[in-house]
Amino acid sequence: MTDAAETTSTGSTDAAAPPLVFTFAGRTITARAGQSVAAALYAAGQRIFSRSFKYHRPRGLFCASGDCPNCLMQVDGRPNVRTCMEPVRSGMVVAPQNAWPSLGFDLLRLFDYLSWFLPVGFYYRRFHKPRWAWPWFERLLRRLAGLGTIDVQARPANESAVVHLQAQVCVVGGGPSGITAALEHAQRGAEVLLLERSPRLGGHWLFDRPAGPDPLPELLAHLRASSRIRVETGAQAFGLYEGRLLGAIQADRLLKVRAGQFVLATGARQRPLEFANNDLPGIMLSDAVLRLGFGDGVRAGRRAVVLTNHDEGWRHVPERLHELGIEVVAVVDVRRAPVAAPIGTIWPIWPGYAVLRALGTRRVRAVEIARRGPDGRTDPGSAQTISCDLVCLATERHPAHELALQAGARYAYQAGVWQMEQDVPEVICVGRAAHRAAPRPDGSEPDLRQIRGGKRFVCLCEDVTVKDLAQAVAEGFDHVETLKRYTTIGMGPCQGKMCGLQGVEECANLTGRTKEPLAVTTARPPLVPVELAVLAAETRHQPVRRTPLHHWHAAAGAKWLAAGQWQRPETYGDAAAEVRNVRQHAGLIDVSTLGKIELVGPDAVPLL
Repeated sequence: MTDAAETTSTGSTDAAAPPLVFTFAGRTITARAGQSVAAALYAAGQRIFSRSFKYHRPRGLFCASGDCPNCLMQVDGRPNVRTCMEPVRSGMVVAPQNAWPSLGFDLLRLFDYLSWFLPVGFYYRRFHKPRWAWPWFERLLRRLAGLGTIDVQARPANESAVVHLQAQVCVVGGGPSGITAALEHAQRGAEVLLLERSPRLGGHWLFDRPAGPDPLPELLAHLRASSRIRVETGAQAFGLYEGRLLGAIQADRLLKVRAGQFVLATGARQRPLEFANNDLPGIMLSDAVLRLGFGDGVRAGRRAVVLTNHDEGWRHVPERLHELGIEVVAVVDVRRAPVAAPIGTIWPIWPGYAVLRALGTRRVRAVEIARRGPDGRTDPGSAQTISCDLVCLATERHPAHELALQAGARYAYQAGVWQMEQDVPEVICVGRAAHRAAPRPDGSEPDLRQIRGGKRFVCLCEDVTVKDLAQAVAEGFDHVETLKRYTTIGMGPCQGKMCGLQGVEECANLTGRTKEPLAVTTARPPLVPVELAVLAAETRHQPVRRTPLHHWHAAAGAKWLAAGQWQRPETYGDAAAEVRNVRQHAGLIDVSTLGKIELVGPDAVPLL
């Protein structure tokens, strides 16, 4: 296994297939069939994939699962494509975005050094006086804001469509838990629809399967043999709405799924950790490193420091990195309680230490670690510097819970852990999505407030730091909902997937509140960006909803307006006369599509 310009046949890539060629920023890149665009670029030596939204800091691959903003690029003219999820196609044109004049040398990095002048909420305070300055400043902000560019003259060649699907059971997630759930429901006689956002089924077993014989082929064989299961790959669910309606996108198709039961097998995500310069290229979730290595055949680095806060980080991850040919130079366990290294361990373990900062400019070159004291703070006198080109964050996982929250479930901090309350009858979570972690040991998170030098990022999307959150709380935005809106944490492309829990916990720490009554902020659809062309697609089989006054409107000669699925009157023939009549006399509008009246009690039926 090699990095740089070489790959390996290990994993899901097809070494026997002819190579695929595409261009990136004027360079010709050769990839293997089955690789993602991001993996192919990484194999070609690319380490900087994007520039951050506010400070234009260099960013590299981080999650490799489509849940963070670091891999966003323009592909064939489409902005903000998650290249870690986009399969390579011959002839595609890939370009970086949000960087000038180039991705490697971005003059707008100047804003990183002017961060003292651009604190959280700066746009509410800067250049409002004198009055003449604000219009100029507003135009400048609008030119600099946003990600990617849109060619307004181009006419997309794609043809979008709406597809209506129905099933007794809809399973979201094609990992081992999702496949097993689909098979179990089919064996009970249910018609099952299985949606998987990746091109291939298998989930985490594609890159981190159990020891022993590979169980995935047998599981997939049972799936193919079932006549009651319909499988749709490359289908990303983005919203679960009332009336048991699930929205998903599949290339240029909008899938509208109605089901009697939803089974969410959406898995879990590792949580980032906070330390100075924690956004440098080369700092990645360990799942991303394994996905690159075993899934795409690309080695993420040569010398790795594993930073962990639970047992898997020092028992399992280093062994897997060793299989990939990555030297593990240190395992740093931030928990203060000592751990017993397994017999035969060949890598040094640093229990009770924390990473103070990552060192490097364009990518990580080393980390500085120090021992934690009884109060959780680090001891500067114990600082050690460890050279590396890769930092693996082998951290605790939390469920990918957004669809469940949209359905009405609640995710709250109880008994020392974040856990889901299952109170939605038609929605159940299985596998890692239903995971309830064991209570954390006391002081598992280090106190780094005394560390100076280098930004500690909580939200990679919006460049929100721990310092920004502290300032916002000091200004009075001390509730998690107002803190979110003032700092914009969790409001970027990842929609809080990477930073949501950190933001809530930082709010509790900064205000001195306990975590027990805390809950995450509202998870609204869409979970991932959905192109307007897909949402606007027409269908010849669109359901129609009519109001109780529909026939009265028809008799009056209404010209109909489609408001979603509702048919509403736009005009009765002479719009100008109707407006004049409303202004001079009175008008009646049918707004029954906008709300409902619920009557309860023993006399509800007689009243109606």
